[in-house]
This record gives sequence, structure tokens and C-alpha cells, in this order.
Amino acid sequence: MAADHAGGEDPALKACPARRPRQACQDGLAGPARCAYRGSITGQWGSSVLHELDYDDSDAPSIGLVPPGVTWDEVYDHIKIAHHPLLVALDDGADHAGAYWDGTKMIVAEDLGPDLDEAVTEFRELLRERGEH
Repeated sequence: MAADHAGGEDPALKACPARRPRQACQDGLAGPARCAYRGSITGQWGSSVLHELDYDDSDAPSIGLVPPGVTWDEVYDHIKIAHHPLLVALDDGADHAGAYWDGTKMIVAEDLGPDLDEAVTEFRELLRERGEH
């Protein structure tokens, strides 16, 4: 179920951990078809994209996997700047939500389920239905 999200904070998501220099891993270091990118790109007005993201790029579109401890405000900043779809684990992995930019606002697809692989697949199908490739 997709819903508009204006950057409200979910208590299950906490402050982002320490930042590390940008570095790309090789396939296999972060698991098959998942690669970690570390670093920062600062956008307009000082907001920045997320750090420490793994990406599931086993199929298109690639989906960023948000690490624990990231706030919805940080997810919103990343989506607004980078326009990369993100999958967020909620309640310590009991559920997942997908977030993407529709051109004017962030949309959140809720109730993607507790299993990471199934949540990625379901979110990817939703993105394809909406024309994301």
C-alpha cells in the first residue's frame, strides 16, 4: 500500500551511525548482487544522501537497502536528491516499506512483509508497474 510521506519520523528508525569515506565493494563482499556504497553527496541546502547503503541490483530497478538507525527525514533527503528507490526495515525487520520519488514527492509503499528477498521482489514489481526501470 503506497502512501505520501512528508518526512515524518518513525520511532523504529533512530539517528544515523557514524559516516565513513566513500568506497565501493566488489561483488561477493556484501553478498551476491548486493554491493555496499559508502560516502556522502551533499545536496542543496546541506542535505545529504544516505551512507552505508547496500544495493540489490540483481534486477532492474536497483533498490537501496537502508541500514538500521536511519530516520525517515534522512530517507526523504536521500530520495529527494538521488531519486533512488529505498527499502526500509521496520520494527527490527518485522516488516519492510519501500520509498521512491514520484517527481514531486516521496511515496512510501507499506506492508511489504518481513522477508527481505520477498520485500525486494514485491517493491521492484510495484516500481515496474509505475514505470520505473
